[in-house]
Amino acid sequence: MYESINIFVEKIFMSNNYSIQRMYNVIRFLKKKPSTMVEIQDYLSRLNSNYVRNEKTIRRDFQNIEELFGYEIEYDKSLRVYKIEKVVDDIYKEKLLESIALMNILQQSENVNKYIHLEQKQKIDTDYLNDIIEAIKNKQVLSFTLNSYWNEATKRKCAPIAIKEAMKRFYLIAYDLDKKEIRNYGLDRISNFRVLNEKFTPATYNVNEMYQHAFGIENYYDPVNVVLRFDNTQLNYLRSLPLHHSQQILREEADTFTINLFVHPTYELKMEILKFGDYCEVLEPDFYREDLKNTVNKLYKKYKKNL
Repeated sequence: MYESINIFVEKIFMSNNYSIQRMYNVIRFLKKKPSTMVEIQDYLSRLNSNYVRNEKTIRRDFQNIEELFGYEIEYDKSLRVYKIEKVVDDIYKEKLLESIALMNILQQSENVNKYIHLEQKQKIDTDYLNDIIEAIKNKQVLSFTLNSYWNEATKRKCAPIAIKEAMKRFYLIAYDLDKKEIRNYGLDRISNFRVLNEKFTPATYNVNEMYQHAFGIENYYDPVNVVLRFDNTQLNYLRSLPLHHSQQILREEADTFTINLFVHPTYELKMEILKFGDYCEVLEPDFYREDLKNTVNKLYKKYKKNL
């Protein structure tokens, strides 16, 4: 997994900035409509006079677009146009394309900060990311101090498995050599980080399988069907931005609709449900409904004091 990602990233950075932007714009143009080679060249010429746009270069771009971004560009002989079709679903390639799209906008627009206001996010320690990836590849043990939000800081020693992004944070997934179990550690809570010369024998872990039913990073309960009933005002929102990839709409009624999620019934999911306020009701399972009910009752008692 990491070798393939590493090769992929190296190929991206071997391309110059103009060629990356040119490939992105070819994708964007062909998504709108199938086009001839001349139309593609004219479009690129209008966008940026610095783009190399001879036919040989653009055909090479077609090959790189499929390899790097998972889109296949084929020539339709009957219509004499080029068509684009997505042939590979890959989260890394999708995120990269999103980043390039934003970079393209930022570089081509003057005073862009007047029009685009980016969300404030947690600062990522890229040194940790690079060091962790190298440690995974080289099978080296890590040691660090884990700073808890609730308890005293503890020293940890682990065999790194992967890095996972969840809820706008990055986590180290690792086998804790003292606890003898797989744990996740928020990178924002790690200090005194060191890559040791000590080696480990990697076990076979499929991180995607480990977290396929997770909402966020927690996966400590068995996954269950969580059935939620929403006010119809939330229907289009949840269609465009599902809560989880397992989301299914079970039924639509006059004022409400009901969905099913197959997930770990965790605290993170409960916090997401509570964000909908009285627009959402947990129907199943019973124990999770009771858990939400108890939380709502506690909230009511807090607010009742001031009434």
